Amino acid sequence: MRRAVRRSFPVLAAAWSSGLVLSVSALPATAASAAPIAPTAAASSWGHVRPTAATTRLSLGQGTTRSLVKKVYRGPSAGGGTAYVTTPRSRWHVTYTNFTVEQQAAFQRAVDIWAGLVASTQIIEVDARLRTFPDPRILGGAKPWEIATSSSGVDYPIALANSLAQQDLAPGASDIFAEFRSDPTGAYYGADPTAIPAGDYDFTSVVLHELGHGLGFIGSGNVDASGIGSYNLSDGNPFVYDLFTQSADTFPVLSRTNNSAVLGQALTSSSGLFWAGDEATGVTAAGEPRLYSPSTFEPGSSYSHLDEGTYPQGNANSLMTPVINNGEVIRDPGNITLGIFADMGWDVPPLPGSRFTPVAPVRVLDTKFGTGVPGGTPLKVGPGGTVDLKVTGLNGVPVEARAVVLNLTVAQPTTATDVRAFPTPRTGALFPRVSNINVAAAEQRANAVTVRVGSGGRVRFRNAAGSAYLIADLAGFYAPSGPSTYHPVTPSRILNTSNGTGVPQAKVGAGGKVDLTVTGIVVPGGATAVVLSLTVVNATTATDVRAYPTPTDASFPRVSSINAVPGRTTPNLVVVQLSSGGKVRFRNAAGSVDLRGDLAGWFGPSSSGQQFFHAVSPQRVLDTRPTPLGAGGTRDLAMAGNWIPTRAKAAVLNVTGVAATAATDVRVYPVSTTVPNTSVLNAVPARTVADLTYVGLSTAGAVRFRNTAGQIQLLADVAGWFAFV
Repeated sequence: MRRAVRRSFPVLAAAWSSGLVLSVSALPATAASAAPIAPTAAASSWGHVRPTAATTRLSLGQGTTRSLVKKVYRGPSAGGGTAYVTTPRSRWHVTYTNFTVEQQAAFQRAVDIWAGLVASTQIIEVDARLRTFPDPRILGGAKPWEIATSSSGVDYPIALANSLAQQDLAPGASDIFAEFRSDPTGAYYGADPTAIPAGDYDFTSVVLHELGHGLGFIGSGNVDASGIGSYNLSDGNPFVYDLFTQSADTFPVLSRTNNSAVLGQALTSSSGLFWAGDEATGVTAAGEPRLYSPSTFEPGSSYSHLDEGTYPQGNANSLMTPVINNGEVIRDPGNITLGIFADMGWDVPPLPGSRFTPVAPVRVLDTKFGTGVPGGTPLKVGPGGTVDLKVTGLNGVPVEARAVVLNLTVAQPTTATDVRAFPTPRTGALFPRVSNINVAAAEQRANAVTVRVGSGGRVRFRNAAGSAYLIADLAGFYAPSGPSTYHPVTPSRILNTSNGTGVPQAKVGAGGKVDLTVTGIVVPGGATAVVLSLTVVNATTATDVRAYPTPTDASFPRVSSINAVPGRTTPNLVVVQLSSGGKVRFRNAAGSVDLRGDLAGWFGPSSSGQQFFHAVSPQRVLDTRPTPLGAGGTRDLAMAGNWIPTRAKAAVLNVTGVAATAATDVRVYPVSTTVPNTSVLNAVPARTVADLTYVGLSTAGAVRFRNTAGQIQLLADVAGWFAFV
């Protein structure tokens, strides 16, 4: 058996520094699912600049796909299999130098695979050559032949820039330069992956890997012999790949000073480097994908590959690791690689989302009693304090779960504060600039959270000020497998005890309960859970209301959904499992209350209108300050194509109301629809309040926020999105 061989290429800086530099003024609005460039209201144009030529502006057009070949590889399916389609997503032209007919055929198989995966209206030009390598282990290498620079100062590989611009920004130039051994021994050029001799390597797999580098799977960093780290592009701009690279402490590698020992240490840290993009992270239960980062920097290999130990031979994501073994055939880039490409801006086939599994609500965290706290020690979370809750592997949540749905409650806060829920980072104390619950001193308040699972299968809660007890009740989880997908509906009121909608007309007294039948009435048979905005009004005393599947007896879970006080209208989103009879029970603890319930959607078997969930790291997408919304005022937010992909059909948003001047309600709904007779947020003066919403998007991917009375400032943070895949 021959030793494993490396798939790498020498440092690219020298080649890139003499290449054509292109100037980009903006990205088109449809370009990236997690675009590193700030969204613009309208697409402008791309231009290219040669060292001795004036700038030429090129207009943008809309992307199309064109059919050139009869059958091409499409990529991994949700179940990990393969699929073929008759329409490729991009056109390729390869100029071969010294290749045999057999070698060209093997090369073309790799081209056809990528042609079915990355979309571009522009022909992707490849300059493929054979050469000798002094290191017998190196089989070949590839790189982008040119780079394009955005007006925001981000560099892109030319093939990706052409795809985003939908123009050939460097006419006559190659997009990818690729070289392979001219003296190959033990290379297999056949079409049948099962027929490879045990001692050979698969040439098509090697080409597929190297073309991945040419498309942009490559970093620009380097560490010299003295340990100084640098980014080597001649224009001093970061490469788009580098923008998504972070160290174990979740700090972006680019946050380190260029040409510094600190950067060198980050690029060679034993703690590793990771890919921070949401698309690639969303297809793995192990958190951010790990990159290859040996303690001794390897030019052309370090962090420009996935980690070999994490994705070894036989793993579905092993194509872009640095080593291929004899007899190893990898003709599938894998979902992580496709996710990395999507994060950078490539248009790839939709990556599979998650299905929902509802559970009977169960308390998984109560810091007052040590429930769910590491070590089981009671804890009042202090200012800046955190608690990590292990969610996978417990309470029926599988290790492959991508996100969990929790009802989070803050109890006995000593001062006004906010609590944030987010994926537990690998190390460090970084936290997102978002919030989930805002409470006043001594107030008890709950809010639903949908949060991506982080390192070690945990989610983290952080208290901003004072000290408080934290409580969390599990309502369900999202995972690749499961019984249910999401079916959004036009918001409608299906429960109102004050007028008899859905239930008898009567207040719910102390210990009282009402059962709402939803299956067969407002949702079809087979539904497993509903998403409701539940509101408590006219409470006569402090109380809590619980929502849960209607049992066959009078039992009720030791959880809560809403904490209400007299004189205040209190809403909260509930995602609640349905009983076998398709019912939901609401129980009031004390005094008497009226209940209202607005249906946002339901979970059930796959059918027309089904949507899969994609969790993201929470990020702020709206902040109206300092301009408030007045009475009847609206604010439209273009979500799809900016903060989430263009294919998104619904979003999970945490909406916060600040500085209301009068009692008001805020309604959130798709743009271009009529104002619904439902609300998401109920606010009063001098209080900051937040509530979660699952909201559909308009055909243009936008959502509208409407204030009813007075003035109010609005914030919105996105936690995830739904799409048909």
